[in-house]
Amino acid sequence: MNIAKCLLLVAFATQQLVALAPQDRTPADTAVFIEGGPIAENLDSLRTLVGSVAGEGVWSIFAANLEQKSGVNLLDAQKLEEIGVSSKEAWAIALNMEIESTGTPSKPAFVLIIPAQNNTKLYDFLKGKVAEAQMPVNKEIEPGRLLNFGAENDPGFLVRTPNAVLVSNDQAMVKALQSKASNPIAKAPHYTSMRTHLYGRNQNKAPLVAFYLHPRLIVASLKSQSELLRNLQRDLNKGDENAPVIDDNSPYVAEIRENLQSSGGAIVANAEKLSFYFSYKYKEGYLSDTTKIYPKIVQVKTAPLASDTLARNPVHYTLIKVNALAMIELFKSLSPVFTEKYNKGLQDVNTKLAIDFEADILRSLRGNYNFQVLNIPSEAKTKDILAWELYGTFGIKEGTANNWVKLIKNVEKMVKKAEAKKPNKSKFAYEDIDEGKIITITGEDRMSGPKAKPISVIILVRETEIIVSNSKANAIKATKGGDKTLSERLTRLTYDSAQGIFFLDLQQVYKAVMKMKQGGSLKPYANMLEKLKNFSILSTVTGDFATAETTLQLRK
Repeated sequence: MNIAKCLLLVAFATQQLVALAPQDRTPADTAVFIEGGPIAENLDSLRTLVGSVAGEGVWSIFAANLEQKSGVNLLDAQKLEEIGVSSKEAWAIALNMEIESTGTPSKPAFVLIIPAQNNTKLYDFLKGKVAEAQMPVNKEIEPGRLLNFGAENDPGFLVRTPNAVLVSNDQAMVKALQSKASNPIAKAPHYTSMRTHLYGRNQNKAPLVAFYLHPRLIVASLKSQSELLRNLQRDLNKGDENAPVIDDNSPYVAEIRENLQSSGGAIVANAEKLSFYFSYKYKEGYLSDTTKIYPKIVQVKTAPLASDTLARNPVHYTLIKVNALAMIELFKSLSPVFTEKYNKGLQDVNTKLAIDFEADILRSLRGNYNFQVLNIPSEAKTKDILAWELYGTFGIKEGTANNWVKLIKNVEKMVKKAEAKKPNKSKFAYEDIDEGKIITITGEDRMSGPKAKPISVIILVRETEIIVSNSKANAIKATKGGDKTLSERLTRLTYDSAQGIFFLDLQQVYKAVMKMKQGGSLKPYANMLEKLKNFSILSTVTGDFATAETTLQLRK
């Protein structure tokens, strides 16, 4: 044998020893690809998370229960190595399924890819567990390499490959993943672009698990979106059930189908947080094109409200940015009945209030709205509305403040006319202060019974925003902004990228509840509850990606 052949054999043997990554054996047309991190790292992350919140003892209980049921501590990387698992390598699941015409997914075919440093030992271990389970079907099709198990109508397959053991419910699919794919998902644009994005959101670190959807599945799933829109349209069409119903080629669905390129998500778990996020990637430039339906609704670029920069951390903070007129236009495009009712309602409002409501009011909105709760009062005062520090604020365009004052004065005239014969009449008071114009509306509290005191709503009209609160003092607090936005301070999001925020300070809630009578029942869980920092739901639009993220933040 000459030296060239020897080198070729060495090169071939070396190639066989190099672990084949799951994304290299999975075909690019796989419907859903779930990619885990290295097993040992995943276990460390989970152990750290559980230990941080519930204590190391809880993890030990989990491990003991698993060991009792399986004979092996499946939460110990070293024990996994002993049965043949390669704990330093990544695991994965490949799923193939179709979306039915109803929008629901069919039963998926799957392949679980378990990395192996000793494939024979791992195969034999899993084969032994199948035997212990005494399944109706337990037959080796290829001795030492391919096992058929389960039931006739619910088959399972166990396959030994050079560096992984595969578990599947579909023989054809599992055979296709035994070796490197001719067109692997590792090179597919929908996978590579989304993977870069998901890792970037996690400071370029591998998440606990990530998943990627093939574009064909996304397009098929739009059928379910069409169904949701049809249901919405039926509601909008009430009173005229024979109105034409949208199809899958409605302008909105067609626009999304044309521009949506991929989607995926990830779960992150560590000592600091447990987070789940899901992202959509659109064609380059689509999300910034505000002539399109969806970007026009969500792309609101405007200066923060004063209370968006409050120096004090609120108990609760909600921020929503949406173009109201663009949303109305979407509804109008879905339903001619809604259009007819909207136009008639608008005409009635314009007549009654002597104002062009769409031109003077709706078009004055900047598109940013927030609501904040700054405190939780003592248990004795929780029913006292004035004991709460809270307000809502929304932005208006410069030069339109007088439109809102006019609107309120016209509403006052309507109320006076409607309450002319009532003994207790609502009162409107106007006051100019440094922060703007205060309007106090006082009326009956019909919710708290006959002995209830009159209740007041405070409206503070400013040049570029309107604040609605339960007291003058709280309304003025909403004007005291700082240098940094709450979105940056609480959630590390720039104000421009934040499309929606729901934030709850769990520590402030915990401390307030522990002072109440109900707090006694929570004392056994105090060690765990003290470690919960905050909970948030975030919606962002950055570049070509729209992302929703839910996070439970932990105290260090």
